[in-house]
Amino acid sequence: MIGKYDPPNKTTLLARFNRTPSTVELAVAAAEAQFPQKVKADDDASRAEVSEDSSSQARKRGRKPVVTPERVEMICGLIAHGESEKSACVRAGIGLTAWNTAKRSYASLRERIAAARDDWARLRHAQHAAALYESQSMRAANWKALKPQPTHQAKLVAWHLTYRVPLHFAAIPETDIKEACERFNLSLETWTRQERAFGLLKKVYAKRAKIRGEQPSSATANIIPWP
Repeated sequence: MIGKYDPPNKTTLLARFNRTPSTVELAVAAAEAQFPQKVKADDDASRAEVSEDSSSQARKRGRKPVVTPERVEMICGLIAHGESEKSACVRAGIGLTAWNTAKRSYASLRERIAAARDDWARLRHAQHAAALYESQSMRAANWKALKPQPTHQAKLVAWHLTYRVPLHFAAIPETDIKEACERFNLSLETWTRQERAFGLLKKVYAKRAKIRGEQPSSATANIIPWP
């Protein structure tokens, strides 16, 4: 039977069906027959997964990655020199949302950030140590060299010889010197070294003469009662 709206190749279309199709099905089949077969294959391929050969072509059609290895290297370098993650991302041109997403996704990125922070901690410690050493060096350079002083026991012996030995002695007896050394727990050899190094007996005779109201004579000041 031939209808008013039947397609011209109705006989060929009917051979493709196992049953008698309707007029609408014949119209759809005629419309599909007008397109080449390769167009349909390309359409199927566009919905398939991207193969290795077409990976570069698919990447060109998609969005470019924001967190690139170069930017990661730049951000880690900035963190290792004291920059915060926020300022480093701003300088590298990466948003915090994309950066935080990459950190949650990749454990290796978190390890690199931790290593960069450790590098900054070591660098800050080295800088602090260098500044401390420099300040100590400057302080030590500004310190005045202290004048050598006799020991405390030698000063006590000199005081005893000045104020406890009778003033009418022109030369202090050696027995009084030994007694003073024993009283203040100082050996005679140590007293001899201290006296020769700092001129303690000369100072003692000068003070004794001042107490008597006399001028110290050079002969009396140079008297040393033991060799």
